[in-house]
Amino acid sequence: MRTILLFSTLTLLLSACDMYKQDAYVQEYVVDSWLVAQNELPPINLSKTAPIDVVYNRSELGVTDASIVVKEINANGSTNWVQVYQHVINGRYEPIDASRFVQANTRYELEVIVGLDNHLISAYTVVPDTFSILSLNHDRLPYQGPEQFAVKLTSSDNIDRQTYFVVSTETLDPQNAELTPFYANFDVDRDELYRVSSGIFNESNQNQSGSGEIELVYPWIGIAYYGPNRIVIASIDDNAYDFIRSSSTQLGGGTQSPGEIENLLYNVDGGIGIFGSYSKVTIDVIVD
Repeated sequence: MRTILLFSTLTLLLSACDMYKQDAYVQEYVVDSWLVAQNELPPINLSKTAPIDVVYNRSELGVTDASIVVKEINANGSTNWVQVYQHVINGRYEPIDASRFVQANTRYELEVIVGLDNHLISAYTVVPDTFSILSLNHDRLPYQGPEQFAVKLTSSDNIDRQTYFVVSTETLDPQNAELTPFYANFDVDRDELYRVSSGIFNESNQNQSGSGEIELVYPWIGIAYYGPNRIVIASIDDNAYDFIRSSSTQLGGGTQSPGEIENLLYNVDGGIGIFGSYSKVTIDVIVD
């Protein structure tokens, strides 16, 4: 998992090779959409999985005959509005009304009906609370110097649990920037490292002043390029949290032995994939 901006790509790649408790491959519908607090309603991608020996191609596997709606639900459990989506191309659906914005601390429900058999796919997300940056210790630092970038944040309040953050960096000079020593040793294309992620941070593991402020110290391993970088700090919902931690196990994280790896956690009824949400802040820094 490289970045919050690449979750959708990872969802599609992994959907073709997830290990199910079944004797033979069964094709599944794949949902892929991310709601961002205070942003417009996002597109929704709907496709089918492919066998592990088939290269994923959305132009061939995109589902074009679905009826899709997203509902905004208020605190009383009533529906504020229903947004109808229309198919655009290759299984990509966009809202007919582009003026609707995603609200924090709000529940959104997805309903998809596919084909002549009216196959139902459903999911929901509760969008995390917004938060803001109070201070940044430095906007420019030498790579692996005595100090690290440290950001003080307001809390992203969640009623039922602590806050989970994903922090990622994106080089702002992809054509000219040089890779940091750790990533220079990787045998991968440069463009695969334009965005990298540190993984999940738990709120309780960060320095807290007792006044509701959070201090997040960003590790050097999360920075792949020298020069100007954009740090994106995202407070993620339960769906994203389950997907990321289970995909980390699939990709070699965790302590389970071979043969004990859990299936990915999708939280989608009638299909797989993710209907997730997050709120975010960004900071621009320079790494020398």
